[in-house]
Amino acid sequence: MAMATRLLFSVLGLCLFVLLASSAETPGKLTAEQVRRLQTQYQQERAAADKEGLTQKFSPEWYEQAAKLAKQGEDALAAGRLVEARVSFRKARWELPALPPHLPPHVARIFGDGRLRFNGPVLALAYSADGRRLATASSDGVVRVWDTGTGREINQYAGHNGSVFALAFHPDGKAIASADNASLEIKLWDAATGKLLNTFNKHKNHLNSLEFSPNGQLLAGGGEDKRLWVYEIATGNPRELPGHNQPIRAVAFSRDGKWLASIAGSNDRMVRVYDTQTWRLHLTFGPPRGGELFCLAFHPDNKSIAVGTGNPDAARLLSIRDGSERLSFEGHSKRVSSLAFSPDGKRLATGSEDTNIRIWDAATGQLLRSLQGGHSGDITCLAFSPDGQTLASGSMDQTVRLWDVGSEEQYQQLGSHHGAVWSAAFSPNGHHVVSAGSDKVGRIWPVPPGGEEHVLKGHRSPVTAAAYSPDGKYIVTCSGDKTLKLWDSGSGQEIRTLTGHTAAVTSAAFRPDGKQLVSAGADRLLKVWDVASGKELHSRTGHHSVVSAVAWSRDGKYIASAGGDRAVKLWDAQTMKEERTLLGHGAAVSAVAFSADSQLLASCGGDQHILLWNVKSGTVPVKTLRGHSNVVSTVAFSPSGQLLASGGGDQVVKLWDVDSGIELYSYPGHTNWISSVAFSPDGHYLVSASVDRTIKLWELTGQQGAGIRGHSKEITAVAVSPNGKFLASGSADQTVRLWELATGRELFVLEGHPKEITSVVFLPDSKTLVSADKDCTLKLWDTATGTEIRTIRNDGPQLEGIPVMAATPDGKQVTAWLALAEIGTFDMTNGKQAISFELNDYMASRCLTLSADGSVAAVGRTDGTVHMWDVFKKKRLGSELRAYEKPHEIMDLALTPDKKTLVTADNNGEVKIWQLPQRKLLHTIPAHKHKITAVAMSPDGSRFATVAVDNVIKLWDRASGKELRQWDLHLPLLNEPRPFVSVMAFTPAGKQLAIGNADTTLYLLDCP
Repeated sequence: MAMATRLLFSVLGLCLFVLLASSAETPGKLTAEQVRRLQTQYQQERAAADKEGLTQKFSPEWYEQAAKLAKQGEDALAAGRLVEARVSFRKARWELPALPPHLPPHVARIFGDGRLRFNGPVLALAYSADGRRLATASSDGVVRVWDTGTGREINQYAGHNGSVFALAFHPDGKAIASADNASLEIKLWDAATGKLLNTFNKHKNHLNSLEFSPNGQLLAGGGEDKRLWVYEIATGNPRELPGHNQPIRAVAFSRDGKWLASIAGSNDRMVRVYDTQTWRLHLTFGPPRGGELFCLAFHPDNKSIAVGTGNPDAARLLSIRDGSERLSFEGHSKRVSSLAFSPDGKRLATGSEDTNIRIWDAATGQLLRSLQGGHSGDITCLAFSPDGQTLASGSMDQTVRLWDVGSEEQYQQLGSHHGAVWSAAFSPNGHHVVSAGSDKVGRIWPVPPGGEEHVLKGHRSPVTAAAYSPDGKYIVTCSGDKTLKLWDSGSGQEIRTLTGHTAAVTSAAFRPDGKQLVSAGADRLLKVWDVASGKELHSRTGHHSVVSAVAWSRDGKYIASAGGDRAVKLWDAQTMKEERTLLGHGAAVSAVAFSADSQLLASCGGDQHILLWNVKSGTVPVKTLRGHSNVVSTVAFSPSGQLLASGGGDQVVKLWDVDSGIELYSYPGHTNWISSVAFSPDGHYLVSASVDRTIKLWELTGQQGAGIRGHSKEITAVAVSPNGKFLASGSADQTVRLWELATGRELFVLEGHPKEITSVVFLPDSKTLVSADKDCTLKLWDTATGTEIRTIRNDGPQLEGIPVMAATPDGKQVTAWLALAEIGTFDMTNGKQAISFELNDYMASRCLTLSADGSVAAVGRTDGTVHMWDVFKKKRLGSELRAYEKPHEIMDLALTPDKKTLVTADNNGEVKIWQLPQRKLLHTIPAHKHKITAVAMSPDGSRFATVAVDNVIKLWDRASGKELRQWDLHLPLLNEPRPFVSVMAFTPAGKQLAIGNADTTLYLLDCP
């Protein structure tokens, strides 16, 4: 290797990686006609939504966002950006809302988005063979079928009475098999209608896994009874396969149907492979390095099996010939609980208890993408779509996420050098790209690709970097020959050579006005040059090693430099005085880049991290981006500043959301270390250069995404403002959201609570909202601006937070049930607690209701009695009211505003109406067949609502005790019930009822 080349590698502080044996395949071709079909589908679906009147049931935000995305798709299609157009139309289709298939009548409005959200952890999912449907199963006992093009729920099967752990789509897409933990039956049902077709019931305990054979003739199931059964679908005949002595966790057929594999739990740690021709045990083996097994999947080549393990936390690829380990996929910090191969076998996705998903090159074990921030719980299940472009993931956090894993037509090859390419940059107008490489030349390429336009010859050593001047007239190149050269970008003619560095020049950047140029080199120097004359204006030292990168901020005030000494330095661009040294990297720093507004600086390096710094004041990183599995050698901000691109030794281009730090996309395609990335000025393209000698042009998708609306976890509190304008909801996601009641538009997201929200209440003037959480923290919010007014912290017991609050008529105080143990009042003007008293034998208190003015409290107890309290006098009101005899327990109760009537509800579905203070029983109503979970009183006291664990809501006339209306949500009654509806609140006029749901939505129900 020549001295200059060795010096170049030293300068960059990076190692050269071995070129992969196989080159990237030619991308598939996306056509304009395919995109137009998507456009037509969107237009038809929008027209159908209008015809169904959905604009009246959902927020106008849905349609506004859909229209914006559709317009974005039209613009991209007209400009020939087909990938962006396709993604935009897909997102537009997802933005159009749809009613749940079993929504009862008299639902006026839906707040939030319940798509792919569940009333419990997601335990299984599966795609149909054509990829048009996705089936999901949850601990809520419901199997749902979704349209993958729109996200709409097509159908559901609610015939289970327990958590559904096992699920499989028949290969013909017409049937689904599922099994729950409360039944010994496997249920086979019609995927289109939900009609039960057959049952199989040889198991002695519940199943954990189901899978059809590829020809659809067999169904294998294994579970807690330690028995592996195979059923003939046509006859129902079962066959038991011996060998297990622990509960079976997973079963899988090979793609050719010749093999059936299974794994068991606990200390078994073995994979068993059966020959499906003879049903004999073919091989038993375990990972050579041990570890408990949690999941498995056959590789499409039918020759190997991937298993997910714990201790060590990794996935292993094992040969079914002899059980030997072919590859190890390591990187998760907790056990690998789920995995899936892409249909072509090129990618392996792994999900973990660490809440992260990783996508690997199945042939090499290289990490392609780390999907972080999408889930907040253990990843329980994964599945690739049949076309391999989408990955579905289910989680303990009660959600399913769909991830775009990248399409093959995402990039075009712009050109190539005769050696490693070190740099690539767009011209200011985006019509050209200049590249530089080890073949000692710079090359100018037209965009879109159309052949080489100019070759910049003149350097005697590899060209390490190239950049356009801000006006596009000039190109500067840096070289291992210790010089910089200035070129005319139009003709490719050399203008002048800048000499002065005593070692290889590694990087250069123009001042925003183009009049000056800064360069850096292996001689540890920074030099500033006058572009017009070529005169050296400044020469500065400061780094203790090679200076590998330099950048000039867009506002012209700062120069950033970085190098092998692990330091990033900020310089005053006018005086060239060092302002700050930013330390945070654990290895050599490879690159730096300023955001377009000059507020942020990004740096990256050998520690595999990207650090974001506040330019004006930062001395510590404001954010660290982790996801690369090797040296990060290049970073670049998008023109909008919303995105950051990076690349490096793991051969993958990554795209990050700057605000959240979440990795959005990962683009595999290069076959060696990526040396440079840059955005086009319009933000539609990204160029990357690589040691594999190529320059690739990536078409980026539109950045206006289809957002997830509303809360991310179940609704735990709801209130309607006295003026009828606002709906407030609190959630287990620790946020409060303020909605416009008339339209469903989300107005504000109120963040700051440290724990899940337990109650919300408006003050009488509707100008202030009070929220409380499980930490017994209260916050006051301005409903006009969404800003926090005050935080009130309670130093008392913090058992269950503050589940009930009521405001006094003057709005000066709020009465609260504190941590189930005491009742207190808080002064809204100074935040101090005014009254506090402990409830007698509070451990027996099950529920509490407050009168509308907060002056009277009724406490329901586990022994069936009610205790009444005068809050402001801190004393009991009379003797206890014996509402029910044991074993009946009071589940909830409600007071009329005049405090003259009390409604109680018990665990057998019975409602009683009492006259106060005489404690006279007026009505006994067998309201529900099952336990009642919540009661709500209308503002005028004439009506009340109840909801039970059977997920039926009923409206009652308080005076007569007659049922006025019911809403059946058509959800199963589980052995271990999880209420779908946990909170309710009437509108001020009592004509509508708002309910908060476990799937993160709120419904506004019309009352008669």
